[in-house]
Amino acid sequence: MATECLRVDGNVKVERSKGHGQLLFTQESIFAFRTNRALLLFGVLGYFLGSLILKAKSAPPHLEDPEIRGLESSVQKKVSGVSLLAKLSLHKLEVKRTRWGFNFSDGNVLVEYQGLMHKNKISDFLAARGVEVS
Repeated sequence: MATECLRVDGNVKVERSKGHGQLLFTQESIFAFRTNRALLLFGVLGYFLGSLILKAKSAPPHLEDPEIRGLESSVQKKVSGVSLLAKLSLHKLEVKRTRWGFNFSDGNVLVEYQGLMHKNKISDFLAARGVEVS
């Protein structure tokens, strides 16, 4: 049985790493990913070349996470070509709404997300899990 999740694209910043990425919300955690630069630079051609390279390489370590392994294969495929920046637990999460997105913090790591189009989806997903957004 596949676990319910929410995956959104946008700009993600964790410490010094910032740029286009994705957030993956599961029942227990938030995963912050950064899109690999080769895929961004070369567009469609880069996507296909990157896909071939990824098939030849071993799977990224974050695909072995039990939460990600419990997701649908289509979601796993979408997070196979990205780099994991951070994983935060929903249980000790502090969420602050910003003008363009959100700041997520567990007290140790700060994940800044900008994605204006996805703000309501994220708020609804978190509210359904009892996470307060200030």
